[in-house]
Order: sequence, then C-alpha cells, then structure tokens
Amino acid sequence: MNPGELLVNATKVTGFDGRALDVTNPVDHSEAEQFSIYQAQNFFKFMRDNIPGCENAYFIDYATEVGVRQTRSIDGIAKLMNDDVINKRKREDSIAKTSWPIELHYGAKPKTEWLVDDYYDVLSTPWYRKVARM
Repeated sequence: MNPGELLVNATKVTGFDGRALDVTNPVDHSEAEQFSIYQAQNFFKFMRDNIPGCENAYFIDYATEVGVRQTRSIDGIAKLMNDDVINKRKREDSIAKTSWPIELHYGAKPKTEWLVDDYYDVLSTPWYRKVARM
C-alpha cells in the first residue's frame, strides 16, 4: 500500500438472489465474479459519499478472482473444529500455530471469532495413515 491508500476486503459474495454459490460450478463462479464487482462498486460509492476523508477517493483495482473458501474438505483422522479454535487448543505434535479467526460466512448468525494475544495448534494427528512396507 502507498500513503493515502485504503485497502478494503468487505464483501460477502452470494448469488444475486442471496443463495450460497457453489464456485466449483462454472455458472455459479461466473455469477460470483459479477456480483463481487457489483458489491465493490456499491461499497466504494457508499464510502465516497458517507465517510469523511473519502470524498475525492477513486477506485484502483479489484481482486483478480473471487475468494473461494471451503469448496472441498478432507475427511481425515483428525479434524480442526471450531471448539479447538475458541478454546485455543495446544497440541504437543502440532505442525503449525495460528491465530487466524473462525469465519462463519453463512447460516443464521454469520460471525468472526477472533483470538487476541494467543494461538491454537493445527493438526496434531496426521491426516494420512502410515502403510507398513512388506
């Protein structure tokens, strides 16, 4: 970012009719691309018209592609669950530490669960099974 620039990640991309999109489907993916641009333009107009200091703002760029989350999951031996994050679960054999929040984008109560000054461990049990050689 340059001085005076503001980076905003603020849209929730659904279908134009509000339904959750399956971005593994090319038609839904195209709709997500179109709706994200529509949202970004309207969000920018709102900021320029209503937020002091943004009166002379101009739009520089969109993301190169809509973000794709949770289109596929691995059903492994161990799973990272929301409870592991909320309770900041520590594991002796973890492979990573992170404080990234839970981001629930759909459902009755979309929310973000932030961790402050702490972390949780990721994947203590391998998701694969070791196969003995014969």
